[in-house]
Amino acid sequence: MKKIPYQLVIGDNEVKDGTITYRQYGKKEQVTVSKEEFLNMMVAFNEERK
Repeated sequence: MKKIPYQLVIGDNEVKDGTITYRQYGKKEQVTVSKEEFLNMMVAFNEERK
């Protein structure tokens, strides 16, 4: 079973700003990026896993 190692936060601030806050599994650092940047990261991540 494949799992995606990210936890997403999409709260009021993220909706207002058009961003996504995420944290990688096993890390404590939270990163906030634009929706487009996050989607591009996930596409690249998916391509690497193939």
